[in-house]
Amino acid sequence: MKKLIGAILAILLLASPCFAAQVLTTAIAETALTKSASETKATIYTGDTEKLVVFVDYDANSNEPLDISFDVSYDGTNWLDAKFYDYTGGATLQTSEQLTADGWYYAYWIDELSPPYVRIHTIGNTWSSGSTATVTVYTAEQK
Repeated sequence: MKKLIGAILAILLLASPCFAAQVLTTAIAETALTKSASETKATIYTGDTEKLVVFVDYDANSNEPLDISFDVSYDGTNWLDAKFYDYTGGATLQTSEQLTADGWYYAYWIDELSPPYVRIHTIGNTWSSGSTATVTVYTAEQK
C-alpha cells in the first residue's frame, strides 16, 4: 500500500505544471532629465514573454509633465506605436500616459499583445527653463 501511495504521489508531482520564471530588470537606470535633455528610452527583447509589466518612478523639481509611450517591433528596427494597459488609470487600453506629479506609474501587456521588442520612451515635451527630474524604469517579465 505504501508503494502504491508513493507511486501515485510521484506521478502527481511529475505531472504538476511547471511555473514560469519572472525576470526583473532595470530598463532605464536613474536618469537626470533637464529641459534640453528631457528624453530617455530603452529597448528590451520580449520574444518569449507572456506578460510584461513596466514601473516608472518619476521625481521632478516642479509639476512638469512627463509623457510615457511604448513602441513595438518585430525585428528591433522598424517601430510602431503600441497600445498598453494603464493599471493606474483603471486598466484602460491606451497609447500614451502623461504623469503630472511625482510618484510611480504602472503599465502592462498580456500575452496576446506581447511583441518581440518593446521600446519604452519618456519625454518632457512642455518643460520650462530650469526644470529637472529623475526617471527610473523597471520591468518585470513573466516567461
